[in-house]
Amino acid sequence: MSIQKILDMAERFVTIAEETVLQSPANIEYKAQRDKLSQFYDIFYRQIRATISEMGSDLDTLKMRNFDPKMWKMLAKIYHSLIEISKEITEDKPYIAAEKLVHYVLDREGAIMLDNLDFLAKHHLKSTNVDFKPSKAFRQPETRSIDNIKKLALHVKKFMTENPLIESPSISRPPSGLPETLKDVPAFFAGQEDVTNPGSPNAKK
Repeated sequence: MSIQKILDMAERFVTIAEETVLQSPANIEYKAQRDKLSQFYDIFYRQIRATISEMGSDLDTLKMRNFDPKMWKMLAKIYHSLIEISKEITEDKPYIAAEKLVHYVLDREGAIMLDNLDFLAKHHLKSTNVDFKPSKAFRQPETRSIDNIKKLALHVKKFMTENPLIESPSISRPPSGLPETLKDVPAFFAGQEDVTNPGSPNAKK
C-alpha cells in the first residue's frame, strides 16, 4: 500500500471520527451551552455598561448636592473599578469578568461598603431635596446604580451556578504532513501495487 493511500485512509478516519463527535450528546450539550453563553455575554455587557452610565449620573447629582467628599471619592472608586471589570468582558470567556464582579460586589467587605454608601447617598439626597410636588415632568433625583449593580451581581452569580462550564469535547488530529517515521523515506519509495506501474522507477522492465 502506498504512503498516499495510508494518509488518505487516516484522513477519512479522522473525518468520520469528527462527525461522530459533532453528533454526540456531549457535543450537542456543549454547543447549546456556547449559544447560551453568547447570550449571557451580550446581556451582561449591556447591563454593566448601563449601570456604569447610571452611576456616573449619580456621581454628578451627588456632587451638585455637595455630598460628603470622602464618600463621593469612595463611590467614584467603585465606578472606575466597574469600568475596569467591564473592559475584561470577552465573548468567548465572559465568566472571568463575571466572577470578578461577583466577588467585588458580593464579598462581605464590598457588600458592606456598597450598602453604607447607598444608605448615605439616598439619605443625603432626601435631606437636600427641594420641597415641591413631584410631577411627570420633574421629579426628585434618586440614586439607583448601587441597587442595580447588586442585582446584576446576584443574577450573574445565579446564572454561573446553574450553568457551569462544560469542557469542550474534542479529538486529536494527527500532525499535518508525513509522520516522523516516514519523513526520511526516499521519494522513489513504491508500494507493492506500484511495481507494475510504468511510471514507477521500480516498475518491471
